Amino acid sequence: FANGTEWNPEDDKYDVEAWDGETLNAPVDSDNDGIYEIGTGAQLAYLAAAVNGTLPSTASTRAGEVDWAKEEFVLTANIDLDNNNWTPIGLTEAKSFQGTFDGQDHNIANLLITGNKSDVGLFGFTTGGEIKNLVVENAKVSGYLNVAVVAGTPYTSKYSNITVKGHVEVNGFSYVGGVGGKNAYANWNN
Repeated sequence: FANGTEWNPEDDKYDVEAWDGETLNAPVDSDNDGIYEIGTGAQLAYLAAAVNGTLPSTASTRAGEVDWAKEEFVLTANIDLDNNNWTPIGLTEAKSFQGTFDGQDHNIANLLITGNKSDVGLFGFTTGGEIKNLVVENAKVSGYLNVAVVAGTPYTSKYSNITVKGHVEVNGFSYVGGVGGKNAYANWNN
């Protein structure tokens, strides 16, 4: 990981709390400035479920108060997804991520996506908005169309300062890439 987090060979994991693949916790706007902080895999998974409209009824929500697809988010720590199967943030154009996500140069590690769906990656389908300052380390992503590590379909979003590193495998039928899949109108820089 960047920012000093190291691989611990004794337990074969990174020195951060790994996401269990199930827990969802809402991101927090601790400064009440409209910027939501994500520091755990459970908070990142909550964002995906909220944008995708798949939050379980047991998840704490503030219905009607937050349009999770259009908000501003910052990553406050490195996250280990621990090779639990990931559901992309923004499954389709109708349920796309349209906000701003600033990774603040933190890492998201051990991303795993299996199956044969389209528009898959850490982010599935994004429109407008911006994804920036993000490192994805170690990823195995499989899908059908529009498959990549960071964004399957980065439609009209701005992407800057994105790094994909480590052991990376991306498999799909068409529009497959290491960072972005089907790039129609996205703006990429660095």
